[in-house]
Amino acid sequence: MEAVTGILCKEYEYAKKLSEYINAKKDYGSMAASFAGADDFKAFYERKDVKTFLFDEDIYLEEGFPLALRPGTECILLCENKEESYSLENGMRRVFKYKPAGEILKEIGKEPDKKYGKWENVFAYFSPDAAILAAVKGFACAKQHALSGRTLFLSWEPFGGLGREASEDKEYGSEEKASLSELLFRLRKSEDEAARLFERTCKTMGVDYFCGPDYCSDLWQFSAEEMCHLVSFCKERGGYEYVILAVGFFSESMEGVMKRCEKVVLITLSGSSGRERKREFYRQMKYAGNQELLDNIIEEDEDEKKMGGKSYRRGGRS
Repeated sequence: MEAVTGILCKEYEYAKKLSEYINAKKDYGSMAASFAGADDFKAFYERKDVKTFLFDEDIYLEEGFPLALRPGTECILLCENKEESYSLENGMRRVFKYKPAGEILKEIGKEPDKKYGKWENVFAYFSPDAAILAAVKGFACAKQHALSGRTLFLSWEPFGGLGREASEDKEYGSEEKASLSELLFRLRKSEDEAARLFERTCKTMGVDYFCGPDYCSDLWQFSAEEMCHLVSFCKERGGYEYVILAVGFFSESMEGVMKRCEKVVLITLSGSSGRERKREFYRQMKYAGNQELLDNIIEEDEDEKKMGGKSYRRGGRS
């Protein structure tokens, strides 16, 4: 299947002319297609191998991504501020849209910086075997860091996370406390709108946190870029020195987040099942060439015999 550069822009004439320029360049190695609306692009994306997606920044800021991008598709925002042709915190590049077409083509051809924006003091806890234990260890880490700096705990567990009732801050009623779902959807619309939710975070044992998702599938609706944007946004606009993440499932979006963390703590139980799952996790990461994530990992093994008879495995009962 021939690789394609997709261009989605409010000014359709602009998108059309840029795609015509690209298509006239026989040595570019990819055809280009222009779109005026997200629905047309979605239908096209399902059928074609889109390698690069040029996306109007205004549409992104107003509406967010029109769809979840496949691995291997790079998104580049077309912006109107020529001072902003650099890598965003969430990994997307911005390109000044009114540059000469030849210069835009050079920008598209650049290899994206895979080491962009590593976060300091952001730690993820993940387990292929015992997700609940990873969350417990992650929150313990958050409590420890809260002694020395402002700390936010984010639990990306479909059916987990600290609840509203656990909050010691009674300024708002329990139902008015902000959830992770609310934060994600508001951030997709506006950073200013999302920033208001910091007034409604839950607090316990010195740690701030957002409640778990309102519905489990909410966590699968956001791209790696959007999830990374969330973490950067919390550190910068929320003023948190430390952000601790409990990652309750593995997906493309969670993979993107964990690559940018300072460290990923891989929790496994010491029994045979734990060892097998850990081996399989490493096998799959190596198979996918995911060395960047593997370089972030430090391991923590827990002795299953010392867990007091409790099961922290997926689907386990205490």
